[in-house]
Amino acid sequence: MGLLFSLIQKPVQKEKPLGVCIPDHAKSNKQKIKIATFPSSFEVDGLYEIKKEVTITGKVLSGSISKTSKLLYNDNRVLVKEILCHGKIVDSLEKGNTGAITISPETYVMFSRGNILEFE
Repeated sequence: MGLLFSLIQKPVQKEKPLGVCIPDHAKSNKQKIKIATFPSSFEVDGLYEIKKEVTITGKVLSGSISKTSKLLYNDNRVLVKEILCHGKIVDSLEKGNTGAITISPETYVMFSRGNILEFE
């Protein structure tokens, strides 16, 4: 009874969240990239291919991307076909927005998660 009584009487202390320390060499390269060199940039989070269409999900890092924007890839300019934000078709994505961009490239494109794409 003494142990049970002492557990009941003892106030519950909430644990403080531990801070996370990340060494400089382990930080992502995103912090070191200068984004201001091109009008619009988009960080790739995912990539989905259906026949000749490619849908790229991610976040706009700088500028804005609209249906008139063109993806700069290997000296080619690929027109944006469709833009989605939270499952709805929109006209553009602004800096900080996450969404999906659909393109129809003439050649095979190779992107991976974390790549930064340039748009004009």
